[in-house]
Amino acid sequence: YSVTTAYPTRAGHCMAGPLIGEESGGVHGRDGMGSLADANFALFLDGLRLNATSNTTTTSFAPELFSNTPYNLTLRAMEGTDVSFRGFLIRVSGRNGEDVAESIQVLEPNQTQLLPSTGQMTGFNSACVKDVAGLCHTSPQDKTSITAELFLNRTAQVRFDVTVVTDNLGGGLNNW
Repeated sequence: YSVTTAYPTRAGHCMAGPLIGEESGGVHGRDGMGSLADANFALFLDGLRLNATSNTTTTSFAPELFSNTPYNLTLRAMEGTDVSFRGFLIRVSGRNGEDVAESIQVLEPNQTQLLPSTGQMTGFNSACVKDVAGLCHTSPQDKTSITAELFLNRTAQVRFDVTVVTDNLGGGLNNW
């Protein structure tokens, strides 16, 4: 894991891929890469831990999910660890271009919120591209887990890109 930044009340973007240097417009600094496991976090789907399927520059998962089936999606600290996070982004996209923009339902409105799927935007009004869903934090308070519901209108292989902010040592607007 490594250093990254976010806004106190939402993710600053909804981009996929390496979140380092120029790839993210510099918002994650030089070191914004690594796996969730390196930082003692994991993503679970209906209680089953998802394993990363890509390289170490981004933590991505791509299981096949069935239509009209609700799934619990949980980001949490691994058992037996004493870690927490302050911010996060879970980006959900169709592996083959399927529209999954409305696949996430908020279950914890005091901790989570959806990013609109209205076109890629960064900053305080961040949004995901069309057909992509994004879930992020609502406050910089310490969290050990968050849960949302995932529900697809059609069977699809989905990709989860996950970013976790454990602390913010930056300055300016992101100092929290």
